[in-house]
Amino acid sequence: MARFFSILALALVIIAGVAYLYFSSREVEVRFSEAQIQQALQRSLPVTRTYLVIFELTLDNPRVELAEDTGRVQAGLDITLAINSREGSKDFRGSADISGVPSFASPEAAFYLQAIEVERLEIAGLGDEQLERARSAVQLALSEYYRHHPIYRLKGESIRQRLARMALKDVEIDGDEVVITLGP
Repeated sequence: MARFFSILALALVIIAGVAYLYFSSREVEVRFSEAQIQQALQRSLPVTRTYLVIFELTLDNPRVELAEDTGRVQAGLDITLAINSREGSKDFRGSADISGVPSFASPEAAFYLQAIEVERLEIAGLGDEQLERARSAVQLALSEYYRHHPIYRLKGESIRQRLARMALKDVEIDGDEVVITLGP
C-alpha cells in the first residue's frame, strides 16, 4: 500500500512538472473588455480629495473607451470642483476626458493607467485662468487616483491567470478589449 502511494505521489509530481514546463514555455493571452474596466472604476467611485488647500475635487460617473489606434485607454469622469477662498466655497461642475497607457504590476496582478493626459476639461463658470489652475489640480488628482486604483485585476482562481503572472510581454488594444500577452 505504501508503495502505491509513493508511485502515485511521484506520478503527480511528474505531471505537475510537465504542466509547469508546458505552460512556462508558452505565452498566455489575457483579455478584458471596456465593460470590465467600467465596472472596476464604478466600484471605486465617487472619490473626493483636496489639493493645493483650496481645491476639493470629486470624481464620479466614469466612462471608458479603448482607442485601438493610439493604444491608450480613454476615460471620462464627471467632476465637481469646490474652490475654497476667504469669501467662502463655490462649487463648479463639469467633466474631464483623460487618456492613459495600461501597465501591468506583477506583484498585485493588476493593471493601472500611466502617463495620464487630460485631453479635455470643461467646468462651467470658470474663466481661462481658473480653468488652467483647475487643469493642474485635475491632472494631479487623476494621476494619483489611477496610480492607486487598478483598471483591472487578474482573478486569482484561474490557473491560466496565475501562470500569466510571470512577465508582461505586450499590451495592446484590439477593438473593445485590452489584450495582454504574458510569458516566460
